[in-house]
Amino acid sequence: MGKTIVITGMTSGIGKALTLHLTAQGHHVIGIARNQARLNTVKTLTETHSGKLTTVCADFKSLHSVKQACDYINRDFDQGIDVLIHNAAIVPRRKLFSEDTVEMQYQVNHLVP
Repeated sequence: MGKTIVITGMTSGIGKALTLHLTAQGHHVIGIARNQARLNTVKTLTETHSGKLTTVCADFKSLHSVKQACDYINRDFDQGIDVLIHNAAIVPRRKLFSEDTVEMQYQVNHLVP
């Protein structure tokens, strides 16, 4: 099998296209997104690919959720990852703060990865 690649925000747009392309090329993609139903939809699309897709549900607006995702990846992928593609991002119209009291855009787009 190819590389182990983590892609955030992989349920639509560029993240989804990358996930489909990389699993078709035989890589193992660990896809992270906040919506389990959409994760399941992309997983179904990769079932005939030569690679593998592991999905992880995490909301980057919560550092606790991110820590749980990281703990899972560290535990189940102790051989490490080869590539991180941080595709998840937000652009709010006004200044918002996360439950962790961090400015939301900074947390999701920069702090989490």
